[in-house]
Amino acid sequence: MPYSTLAQIKEWLPGITGTGFDTELTNIQSDINRDIDRKLQLVTSIPITDTTIKNELARYEARITSLFFKHRRAGAQERTQIQQEIDAVWKDFDAFVANRFGYGVVIG
Repeated sequence: MPYSTLAQIKEWLPGITGTGFDTELTNIQSDINRDIDRKLQLVTSIPITDTTIKNELARYEARITSLFFKHRRAGAQERTQIQQEIDAVWKDFDAFVANRFGYGVVIG
């Protein structure tokens, strides 16, 4: 089950307000959600019930989904920068999980 809503994803995508990209965004979101849950399963049980953690997961899911959406549309030069952003957000996510669940290792 997704942590974020389409509205939360679109907050990271200025100019995307209609429903024209909803199917694509939902498909990307499903892939990201699967990756998040795979990483979480290494350190805790899912589904996550803690509201504070779920809110943080929603933020990460929305941000990464929006970056993948941008990456698909970017030119070659922009893709490198966006990929670096994606990598940085995943690294931050891994640190969040490690800190939140008391694990001192990066998962992935």
